[in-house]
Amino acid sequence: MRYTRISKDRQAIIIDDNEGAVRKLTMLENVEEEFGFELIRLIDAQSIFVDENSVFYDFKISVIEQCVYVSVDDCDDTKLSFVDYGKTWAFTKEELK
Repeated sequence: MRYTRISKDRQAIIIDDNEGAVRKLTMLENVEEEFGFELIRLIDAQSIFVDENSVFYDFKISVIEQCVYVSVDDCDDTKLSFVDYGKTWAFTKEELK
């Protein structure tokens, strides 16, 4: 359910249900805190970096059931758990160092 909308002139966001919007934002922030990253970054990401024994790979991704899947040409998909963000995978190479 949407609790906000953009004004007709596209200059403002209108909150139709303050309580609902705050509740939804709180739930989203709780999930992001648990995962350790902002979900919008994952939705917008074209690829991620994976650390394999200090060798960094840049992979295209798909997201399924709280895991990130990466694939390389002619190889099986590799499953990376959200909880491993910053440890074995990240959005930038710098985040892994």
